[in-house]
Amino acid sequence: MTVQDQYTESLRRTQDAWVSATDVWTQNFQKVAGQSPKIPFSADDAAAAVDRFFDFAEQLLEASREYAKNLADVATAFTGAVRQHVESVSDVVREQVEATTDVAKEQVDKLEDAAEEQVRQAKEAAREQYDGWTKAELVEELGRRDLPKTGTVEELRDRLAEADTE
Repeated sequence: MTVQDQYTESLRRTQDAWVSATDVWTQNFQKVAGQSPKIPFSADDAAAAVDRFFDFAEQLLEASREYAKNLADVATAFTGAVRQHVESVSDVVREQVEATTDVAKEQVDKLEDAAEEQVRQAKEAAREQYDGWTKAELVEELGRRDLPKTGTVEELRDRLAEADTE
């Protein structure tokens, strides 16, 4: 079941609960309204009229209480449905971000490797141009560039190659 299907099903259940709550309240109200007291105008029956009025009010209050409880149930169901949908969407987004991050890391690693290989090849190519040079020629070139002139022939070649690739 897709995330959209789950959300739609949750909304359908919430809608059904809402309709049910409204039906219960309507039925209770109609039941109470059908029993509405007929208040007589005689003083002899005043106490009975008061009792009937408050009985009616209690029944109306009970019907309203049931309706409010049903509405609370609907709100709880709807909140749960929304929470579930948000969590599902969050999970999908999190998975996509993680997958994208993994791909990006792989690409960065490949680019770094390629860059390191290019630098290595450039240094090797720069170093090769000094392969036939004598130590005196290498020292002279280092002097022209104001670079240190001490070390073995290999170190002098490496120093010139490093300077060429920077």
